[in-house]
Formats: sequence, structure tokens, C-alpha cells
Amino acid sequence: MGLPEGGYRIRQILERAEHDSGIFIEPHLTTNSLALLTGFVKSGHGVLLLPELVVQQQLLSGELLAIPTDNDALNTTEIGLITRVGHQLPTAAYKLMLHIESYFNSLIR
Repeated sequence: MGLPEGGYRIRQILERAEHDSGIFIEPHLTTNSLALLTGFVKSGHGVLLLPELVVQQQLLSGELLAIPTDNDALNTTEIGLITRVGHQLPTAAYKLMLHIESYFNSLIR
């Protein structure tokens, strides 16, 4: 099992899932390098626990295969784009926000 280091949100979600289920995972590889984590899986040395969105290109190309879980804690994460209340974004920032929103929406359809 490969996992990102402790500061990543997926680790917090996994800890909640472990606590809820009473099953605890001992990773063999912990790193903040996505390239190293995906290489670990591609080499056949283990599995990786990450949101599909993070490895979307490798899934689409067939390099990786996603296996769904039946754990509610692992299946209910969300992404949010946050702006300041009552503050109008500059035009460039607004256009960037629309682009990011469009990009993520295209990945989940």
C-alpha cells in the first residue's frame, strides 16, 4: 500500500475510515511524490489509495485501474473553490476560476 504523507487530506479521510471500521492500514511506502506513488503501483509492488481525480489521466490511458470502495468515509470527499465573501474577483482571477471549475467538471462527467 502506498499513501501520500500525513499532511494530505486523503490521509485524514483514511484515518477517519480506519477509526470507523476498526481496520488499520500499514503503508509500505509513504511519500509526497505522486510520480513515485504511481510508479510503485505500475511496477506491481502495491496499490495506491488516492482520489480518482488525482490520477485521472493514468486511468483514462489505461495505465492504472480504479477499484471502488464501499466505505462511506472514502467515497464522500469534495473539492471546493473558495473566494472572499463580498469581494469581486479581478477579471483574470474570475476567468481562471471559471476555467478551473470547467476543467474539474469535465473530469467527473
